[in-house]
Amino acid sequence: MLHTILSKRKVLLDHLRRGLETLSVVNEVVTRPLIFEKLFVGGSEELNAEAVKASLSFPQSMSDEERETKQHLFHFLETCSKEGEEIMWSHELY
Repeated sequence: MLHTILSKRKVLLDHLRRGLETLSVVNEVVTRPLIFEKLFVGGSEELNAEAVKASLSFPQSMSDEERETKQHLFHFLETCSKEGEEIMWSHELY
C-alpha cells in the first residue's frame, strides 16, 4: 500500500518537474538556488506577492508581448496573495 501511495505521488512530482523544465524554471532554480530556497522552503520573513515580485528581475528592453506576460505574472501573484490571505483568515475562524 505504501508503495502505491508513493508511486502516485512520484508520478505527480515527475509531471510537475517536466512542466517546470518546459518553462525553464528548473534551470533558474539550479542557477539561483537561494532565491528559490526562500520561495519554496520559506524564510523568516513573510512571503507575499510583493516579496516575490521584488526577487524577480527583468531585462530593461522587453517586447510588448513580454511586458504583457510580466503584467499577467504580477496579476497572478497578487491574486494568489489575496486568496492566500482569505484562506488564512478562514482557518483562523475555526
